[in-house]
Amino acid sequence: MPPRSLRARLLLGIAAALLAVFSAAGLTLDQGVRRSVQEQVDRELRGKAILLASAVEVTKTGLDVSFADLDMREFETDADPSLLVITSSAGESLYRSPSAESLEVHARDTQGSLDLSSLDLAGHRLRAVEVSFAPRLDLTDEDDLPVGLADSAAIAQSLRIPWIHLFLARDIASVDHLLARLRLALILIGGAAALVALVLMGTVIGRSLQPVDELTKQIAGLDEAHLAKRVEVRHAPQEIGPVIDQLNNLLAQLEAAFERERTFSADIAHELRTPLAGLQTTLEVTLARDRPPEEYREALHDALGIVGQLRHLILRLLELARLEAGLVPVSEERIDLRDSLTATWRHLEKCARERRLDVVWELGSDTFVLTDRALVESAIRNILDNAVAHVPPDGRVEIAIRGPDSGALLHLRVASSGSTVPAETVPILLDRLTRRDPARNASEGHAGLGLAIVRRIAEAIGAPLSVTSELGGDFVVDLALRTRR
Repeated sequence: MPPRSLRARLLLGIAAALLAVFSAAGLTLDQGVRRSVQEQVDRELRGKAILLASAVEVTKTGLDVSFADLDMREFETDADPSLLVITSSAGESLYRSPSAESLEVHARDTQGSLDLSSLDLAGHRLRAVEVSFAPRLDLTDEDDLPVGLADSAAIAQSLRIPWIHLFLARDIASVDHLLARLRLALILIGGAAALVALVLMGTVIGRSLQPVDELTKQIAGLDEAHLAKRVEVRHAPQEIGPVIDQLNNLLAQLEAAFERERTFSADIAHELRTPLAGLQTTLEVTLARDRPPEEYREALHDALGIVGQLRHLILRLLELARLEAGLVPVSEERIDLRDSLTATWRHLEKCARERRLDVVWELGSDTFVLTDRALVESAIRNILDNAVAHVPPDGRVEIAIRGPDSGALLHLRVASSGSTVPAETVPILLDRLTRRDPARNASEGHAGLGLAIVRRIAEAIGAPLSVTSELGGDFVVDLALRTRR
C-alpha cells in the first residue's frame, strides 16, 4: 500500500478531529437539553401535585376533594393518558381519572417527600410523581380543634384522619418527540457544519501546500545534468525555508563535487601524461641508434627515475582514495611527536641543504600525543615535504611544537617563507591536485596531493587543521593533536 500524501494525511486528521469535536459537543448539548427539559417537566409535575394536594381537605363531614377552581380537562377523558389517583391510607379512593381505572396504586408508609419515576403504560411513556400528605383542615369552629396542636399533620393524627396518597402521571411522548427532533437537527447541522469546515480546510490545505508541491516538482526535475539550477519557491512558508536553503547548499556542494571529479579525471590524465611522455621520449631516443653501454645505463637510470615518480604519484592517489573512502583503520597510541618529526626530517635534510634553507627548530619539552602513529607520520611527511618543496631558495622554514593549550592540544606548526598563495585561495589548496605553484608539474614529484592528504588525515584522527597564508609572507600549517583522551 503506497504511503498517503501529506494532503490526505492532513485531511484525514482534520476530519477525525472535527468528528470527535462535533460528536462530543453534540452529545454534551443533547444531554444538557434533555436534562433541562426533564427538570422542567419534573418541576411542573411537582407544582401540579402540590396544587392538586391542596384540593383535598377535611371538613366536619369528612374528607372532601374539590377541583372546582382547577383545570381538570387533561384527566377527564380516556383519550388523554394523563393519570391522577388520590387515595387515603384507609383504602378509600377519593379520585381516579378515567384513564387510570385499571391502574393499581398503593399508598406509601412515608409522608412528605415527592418521588419521581418513569413508567410505560399501554405503549405510552409517562413521568410520574407520588406524594403522601396530611389533608388540609377546613374547620370553621376553632373550638373543634384539639388544644395545643400547631399543624395539620399533628391535628390529623389527633383526630385520626387518614393520610392521603396522590399519584400523578403525565405523558411525555411530546417531550420525547421534541428531543428526537432536536437530536436530528443537531446531527444534521453538525454534519453540515463539519462538511463545510472540511471543504474549507481542504481548500486552505491545498493553498498552503502549493509551495510544497512546487518544491516537489523542482526537486523532481533535478539530475546530474542540471546541478547548477537552484530551488526557488515563491511565498515559501517559514517552516520550509531552512529546507530550501539546505537543499540549495547541498546542490552547490554536489555541483562542486561533480566539477571536482571531472577536473580530477582530467588532472590525473595530465599528471600521468607528463612522466609517461618523458619515459616514452627517453626510450625512443635511446632506441633510435646503437649506443655505448654507458648511455644505455644512463637512459635506464632516467627511465627508472620517471617510473619512481609515477609510483609515488599512484601511491599518494591510492592513499588519498582510501582516506576519502574511510578504509584506513584508525588506532590510538601514545607517541613522541618530536621523534616522529626528526625521523621524517632526515629524508628531507639533503634537499633543504641543496636549497640553502634556513631551518629553525622550536620543540617543547612535553611532546607526547595520543593518536594514530602511521597516519600522523604520513601527515608530518606531507607537511614537511610541502614546506621544503615550495619555499624559495635561501628561504626559511620554521618547525615548532607548541603547547599543550587549555584544550589539551599539542600544536605542530610548520611555517615557510615567501608564500605565493593569496589568503583567499588557501581553501582551494586542500583539494586534490591543486598546486601552490602552477609552474611545477608532476615530473618534479609534486602533484598537488600533499595538503589534501593532510586534510583527510586530520579529519580521520579528529585533529583540528589550520592553514593560513600571507602573500609574500609565511605559509603556515598548524595541526593540533590530543595529549589525552
